Order: sequence, then structure tokens, then C-alpha cells
Amino acid sequence: MATMNDVYFADIELVGDAVELLIGSREEEFPLERALRLFQFKSWLLDGSKTSGSFSRSALIFAAIAISVKENSKRFNNLTPSI
Repeated sequence: MATMNDVYFADIELVGDAVELLIGSREEEFPLERALRLFQFKSWLLDGSKTSGSFSRSALIFAAIAISVKENSKRFNNLTPSI
């Protein structure tokens, strides 16, 4: 069973990982990771709930937004100009 210290250190690790990437201490592991971590960090600052829950929810929201943007850009690229 996880103790309060385990949860606390897991939360610190999530925030620390995001900050390391944002300040340039490490490279992105996948495309859009920097944007994702910035979104998660901002969401965490505004959210009053636990860090792990906030980071999980904001990752899902970010993924939905990223997919929507990608799909919309494909639609716009497939439109032909009317003459």
C-alpha cells in the first residue's frame, strides 16, 4: 500500500520532470512533449486537486485538442478553392 510519502514523491517527480523539460535540462522524448508538459503544468497550477490526477486529466484534454487540431488541418488542406 502506498504511503503519503510515496504519493508526495510521485507528485514531485511529475512536476520536476515537466520543469526539467520546460527549462531545457532534457530533450523531448516524443513530438509535442514540451507543449503537453506546459499544458499540464499550467493546468496543475490552476487546479486545486492532487498532482497526479491533474496531470492525467490535462493529458487527456491535451490529446483531444491535438487530435482535433490535426483533423481540422487535414480538412482545410483538402478543400479546393472555388473559382
